[in-house]
Amino acid sequence: MKKVIIFLLLIPFLNLSQDAEKAPEEALKKNLTPKIFSSNKSPYPPEISKIYNSNLYYKGEFKIGFSWFDVLGKNTLILSGKKPDLDYLDKEDRYGPIEMFESGYIVEDVYAYHYVGDELIWKLRDFSDTFIWVDEVLISDLDNDRISETWIGYSSDQIKVIMHEGNKKYAIRGHIQGFSDGEGCCDFIYDLYGKNSFQGTPEVFKEQAIDSWEQIANIYGVD
Repeated sequence: MKKVIIFLLLIPFLNLSQDAEKAPEEALKKNLTPKIFSSNKSPYPPEISKIYNSNLYYKGEFKIGFSWFDVLGKNTLILSGKKPDLDYLDKEDRYGPIEMFESGYIVEDVYAYHYVGDELIWKLRDFSDTFIWVDEVLISDLDNDRISETWIGYSSDQIKVIMHEGNKKYAIRGHIQGFSDGEGCCDFIYDLYGKNSFQGTPEVFKEQAIDSWEQIANIYGVD
């Protein structure tokens, strides 16, 4: 009789142990990175939380941030920057296309930080003598490996889209060149295979890099 009682008492503990092992996996399945998310499109998917400040280290003025989960754990992406000395968003002076007033933000220096938990896995710094327009942030899992890709598109003297997957960095950089005959606009000149090359990455990464770069270039290329 005692043996039967002991066996019955063990069953709940065995089930609790199995449930505890499954819990993190089940929670992760509910918080996977969306196929692709853009900071310029709303409403945001439930997997992505927008943040407005953070206790994690960053330099400059907090601009925009997001948190989400993937197989690495809790991700936090922070973008910050140094305010330009001049007001480049003065509508009377119009330093750039009208889209600059409708999306993104203007800084003199741009900073970005990606944390997993409290660990910094990469940071980005870029500088300008005038201003940098940060247009769009993308968070994706285009290759379905459950490790997020982050994309930051911005422009100054060059148009750049910087992509990270984990701590690996890739970049497309280029500029717009007017036609030699002075008519129409424009030639798009960019390089996927320079520093931080996309060489050997999935085609879907290259396609997204070009698409993001050209979206910014098209804004400048409108007559």
